[in-house]
Amino acid sequence: VNPVTQLSKRTPLHNACQAGKTDIAMFLVNRGISILDADKDGYTSVHMACMSGNKELVSQLLYRLNPKNFTMISKSGVSLLKCATIGGNIEVVKILVEIWELKPTDEDIAASTTEEITSYLKSVKRVRSRKPYRY
Repeated sequence: VNPVTQLSKRTPLHNACQAGKTDIAMFLVNRGISILDADKDGYTSVHMACMSGNKELVSQLLYRLNPKNFTMISKSGVSLLKCATIGGNIEVVKILVEIWELKPTDEDIAASTTEEITSYLKSVKRVRSRKPYRY
């Protein structure tokens, strides 16, 4: 169930996630295709799901993976959060920041495709960078 396109090294799971097809993606995961398989650019299926903007798909993949245990940055240096900002879905961005505790970088903020995402990421970064008040 895991034919890989030789030039791109993309699996059917990459393609399902890029298209935002939750049912197909989870069928493939349940059949043994690894969520961590990377294409030639180092993008995993989770990167593709984040770009698709499908919050249900992103959530299901992340719960299976627990990204707190992995560095989810592609070979070209693209984080999951940057992929989500490119995808333009604020809900996916919030899942990554609030549930999985990913910290926004200036690069993530610059990649934002909407003002809503830009404002949200800036406010999160500002709050997280404050020094704790000492008594």
